[in-house]
Amino acid sequence: MIKNQNELNAFLKAKLLIVIDSVAKILTDKLIELIDEEVYSYNNTFYERTYQFKDSWEYTKPIIRGNIIESQIFQNYAIMTYVPEKWQHGSSYSGQLNENGLSEIINDGKIGNMANFPQIGSRPFWDKFEEYVNANIGRIFIEECNKNGLVTTGSVSTIFK
Repeated sequence: MIKNQNELNAFLKAKLLIVIDSVAKILTDKLIELIDEEVYSYNNTFYERTYQFKDSWEYTKPIIRGNIIESQIFQNYAIMTYVPEKWQHGSSYSGQLNENGLSEIINDGKIGNMANFPQIGSRPFWDKFEEYVNANIGRIFIEECNKNGLVTTGSVSTIFK
């Protein structure tokens, strides 16, 4: 039984760490699913895929910063290799552009047929991911709260203003 405000705060923080971890995992899994659909769905005949682009997406374990609990989805460039003769783009190439260079090339398709990128146009995995997050983040958060004993009666619009 919770006896005071400090115990209540500790209980809520512990539960919310679990909730945010679950939400981050769900969203990362959705991002990987969209990468499969958008990036790897076309047939290639000229190189062997490593799937390192898909495998490089991760999320951080939630941390508490003051009154905020946060987790981040990010791309771990360090796991990708750059082997131009095998058409592997890797971290060396993406680092030459900017932090999100490889992702931007794939999502937007603006580079054309050069630097080991075939001319297949945009593969908007990130655009579709943003649309999914914007449409579903409130529902996912509420579902995860409910699964973890933080029953919510408010609507998504009252929680995410």
